[in-house]
Amino acid sequence: MAFRFIAVCNHGLSDLVANELKRKFSINAQIESLSKVSFQASIQQVQEILLFAQGIYRVCLLLSKSSLTGNDPKLEIQQWIESLPIHEYLAIGQSFAVRAHRSGSHEFNSMDLAAWVGESIINAMQSQKNHRPIVNLTSPDILFRVYIIDNSLWFCLDAVGLDAIERNYRVYDHPAGLRSQLAFLGVLLSNWTTGFLFDPTTGTGTIPIEACLFKSHAPVSSHLQNKFLFNNWSFVELDDWFLYPPKDSPQSCLAFGYDKTSRFVTYANVHSETAGTSSCTNFDQNNFLKSPTIPDGTECIVYNPPFGVRMGKIQYIQRLYNSVYHSSQDFGVPVIVQFATKKKLTQSVAESNGYSLSSLYKFNYGGITVHLMKFIL
Repeated sequence: MAFRFIAVCNHGLSDLVANELKRKFSINAQIESLSKVSFQASIQQVQEILLFAQGIYRVCLLLSKSSLTGNDPKLEIQQWIESLPIHEYLAIGQSFAVRAHRSGSHEFNSMDLAAWVGESIINAMQSQKNHRPIVNLTSPDILFRVYIIDNSLWFCLDAVGLDAIERNYRVYDHPAGLRSQLAFLGVLLSNWTTGFLFDPTTGTGTIPIEACLFKSHAPVSSHLQNKFLFNNWSFVELDDWFLYPPKDSPQSCLAFGYDKTSRFVTYANVHSETAGTSSCTNFDQNNFLKSPTIPDGTECIVYNPPFGVRMGKIQYIQRLYNSVYHSSQDFGVPVIVQFATKKKLTQSVAESNGYSLSSLYKFNYGGITVHLMKFIL
């Protein structure tokens, strides 16, 4: 039996998440908004997605869609929720919580929305089962999410939990670390299939590690499988969780990373060992600005150069960009994917070295507007 699900990602990158679902799971997803895609899948397929998807923060079962049409949003929302068979999703004795997410101009806030939906769930359970469910805001058995974008409403059941899906290999912090999901989507955008992937400013190694996890078809969230709220859904039959063996686990290096700080190189090696990718990554200490060498056989560069607290003077950034694109042209690297805060500067430097812009995405990260840019030679 197939259900309708929603996958949530960084705002602005839903097109790439739809691409991941197609490439890795043969699932055709529909883009619902800049941060959400919807798709049909069986419960068993969703178990696989929860274990293997790299670009997604959470997955939710879509229970109902609606829209605001009148002047009394509270009444409309409460009537909508109370008309649904809540008792099918919330069993007797299970606790619940509601999280609300709002985008657009409204006369109410997200806390109002969550309170209205929570009250309606209680009313529905009392009407349908003569039972008042327990509210648990910190550790619920069942987590409902309601999204409103302008006048469109989505009511969902969260398969993940209060926290987003995160990797367990990142045991060391970095002052401007890139989230694993973003690193993976940069790799996905590169269309890397053969040769080496190279990251000249690797930090603690997230981009090469995510590239190798992708290449080896390895599960990335098995450490969370017993914590997913998906396990509490009483209305579906769940298969026992099982780990898929890597389909073609690489035994030789596929991804290289340089960083000028020895401490971060050490951290990158620890992270790669923890992630199970140490056989296919290679991290070295090297200041690319002073020694702009690229490993032979590199087919694409995916990198997240310093920005925000790491950026320093703009002259330094321009010199680094010039070094990357000039060296890449010399070595014949056909594809460069870059996370950039200086869009015009990046494009200017790339084009002056023979590269043309083929893809551009914009998203917000840590309060900074970031552009994910793909250039081809």
